[in-house]
Amino acid sequence: MSSIAQVTASMDPGKRAMDVTAWLRDVVDTPVGGLSRATTIEEMAALETLKNAIGARQARLAVSFDVAERRAQAAAGVPASRQGRGVAEQIALARRESPTRGASLLAQAKILCVDMPATMMRFVAGELSEYRAGLIATEVALLDAAGRAEVDVALNPAHGRPTDIGAMSNRAVRAAAAQAAYKVDPTVPVRRGKHAESERYVSLRPAPDTMSILSAYLPVRQGVACLAALRAAADAARAAGDPRSRGQIMADCLAARLTGVEHAGALPVELQLIMTDEALRRDADDEAEATPAENGPADAAQTETEHAKSDNVKSENAPPENAPSETAQSENAPFDNAPSENAPSEKSQSENAGSADARPTDVEPDTAATLPGGSDASPTTGATERRCAAGREPAFLVGYGPIPAETARRWLRDTIDAHGKVWIRRLLTDPVSGQVTTIDARARFFPPTMRRLLLARDRYCRTPFCGAPIRHLDHAQDHALGGSTSPDNGQGLCERCNHAKTAPGWSARAVRDPLKLGRHVIETTTPTGHTYASAAPPILTWAEAQPAPESTPGLLPRTG
Repeated sequence: MSSIAQVTASMDPGKRAMDVTAWLRDVVDTPVGGLSRATTIEEMAALETLKNAIGARQARLAVSFDVAERRAQAAAGVPASRQGRGVAEQIALARRESPTRGASLLAQAKILCVDMPATMMRFVAGELSEYRAGLIATEVALLDAAGRAEVDVALNPAHGRPTDIGAMSNRAVRAAAAQAAYKVDPTVPVRRGKHAESERYVSLRPAPDTMSILSAYLPVRQGVACLAALRAAADAARAAGDPRSRGQIMADCLAARLTGVEHAGALPVELQLIMTDEALRRDADDEAEATPAENGPADAAQTETEHAKSDNVKSENAPPENAPSETAQSENAPFDNAPSENAPSEKSQSENAGSADARPTDVEPDTAATLPGGSDASPTTGATERRCAAGREPAFLVGYGPIPAETARRWLRDTIDAHGKVWIRRLLTDPVSGQVTTIDARARFFPPTMRRLLLARDRYCRTPFCGAPIRHLDHAQDHALGGSTSPDNGQGLCERCNHAKTAPGWSARAVRDPLKLGRHVIETTTPTGHTYASAAPPILTWAEAQPAPESTPGLLPRTG
């Protein structure tokens, strides 16, 4: 406890970070063995109280920073309508949260610190967790300052037996706050409903076993109507003898009604898959190894299999003669606002479906004679091991995440069986780091090649801890300041992070691989002078990378 007292008693801002770091190392280095059971529980409870108090301190700091940053922006001549831009994003970076979460934390902190002092004191004392304090703030968000003050008194009465919100469950805390808010203003539920209706959306998140969860946040009437329609369709299909379960029919009916096609292989959209050529053609290799007597040598079996599929699989490395070339498009075209994902129309695909009969291109590795990990491997051994590793590499489905290579191959086969179109695009990667370096420019029916390269390289918003889908392709160094329109100076950002970057004091630049990992690195500097580095993920996780220099991980963002 002496270390904790030292941290809290230190009033010198210059020493505070060092005190926190020293105390943190003391916590990490103190062994946990040898304590009695009672002492173990007591320390856990004390740390929980401390954690809550730290959350309250962060809330107060967030409000103070918001005020200071808005004043600085006003002094810099920023219009009042734009003051506050970038504040939540800086808080999110400091707390290692997404910008959306940072904005939510800031809004809750303002309510608690400004309008609910009694609840805030419970938070400061460690009696309320950050989550439960946030539940209270959310329930009173639509009340004015006077209404919030009334709820604050109701939850923390000065006389009589207090409402022990510190001992309530999450659900009980939310219910108590909602009940108190309703007594203050009975129109709150109606206004909350209207506000919630304005925030309707559809989202997709990954689920285990290459499944996904498609969610729609809808007004209750529309949600009930959608579910009733799917149930009616399932009941009708079951009555007609459909062998599928009710849930399966409802899921299939939902997909068919949204996409307009009954079979997943006939979807007229681009399925953005990233996988190695070895993983793509492994089916042919496995088939050749399984039936050598019938098909002859492995190479012959592979060739026969690929030619059999080539009627429906079009290689973008051998386009038809009448295909428009993307190489004619300037690679210096602006790309600040990426166009939407538009799939090629069925008509345009059918017009060119029979104009080429080419195999998927196999990119054979032609690398150095030795593997990065050793010097005794022969060129043949090194290439063979790389091909084997590439064959085991999972595919990456843009918008979802990693999926088994076998699943990706099965999807391709299903599309071919349904007479769909499969378009293959080569991604050229660094053989050591696995970083995307360029992209095949001879494709058709796609947006500009540079946009494709950045989307494939970055995958998600490049802001640390964000993880949102890429909406804008941005110049790291602004074009107006001399930044080039090139992959090195480009980064994929979500809409929120791209707008935050326009606030005064923000800057970003591409740095030349400071850790020697062969990765594209963007360094973002915030108005306070803190810098945050973001490295693009490697496409090929099996690729060997140069080891990073030995260093102690920083506990705080770098300044200067």
